Amino acid sequence: MSSETSELDEYRETFRELYYEEALKGFRAHLTIYLIGCVAMVVMNLTLTPRVIWVIWPVLGWGAGVYCHYLGVRRAERNIRRLEEEALRRVQGP
Repeated sequence: MSSETSELDEYRETFRELYYEEALKGFRAHLTIYLIGCVAMVVMNLTLTPRVIWVIWPVLGWGAGVYCHYLGVRRAERNIRRLEEEALRRVQGP
C-alpha cells in the first residue's frame, strides 16, 4: 500500500510541476509577443501619425490581458488542486 501511495504522490508532484511549467511557458510567450507588438505599434505611431498618440490605448488594453494571464498563472496551484479533486471524484465514483 505504501508503494502505491508513494507512486501516487510522485505522480501528483510531477503533474503539478508540468501544469505550472506549461502555464508559465504560455505566459512568457504572451508577454514576449506583447512586448514585440508594443514596440512595433510605437514605431508605427511615431512614423505614420506622430501628431496623434494613439498607441497608448492598444498598449493599455493588451496589457490588461497580459496582466490577467499573469494572475491566472499565479493561481495555477489552486487550479491544480481543483483538477486533482475532480480526478479523484471520477476515480472514486458517485
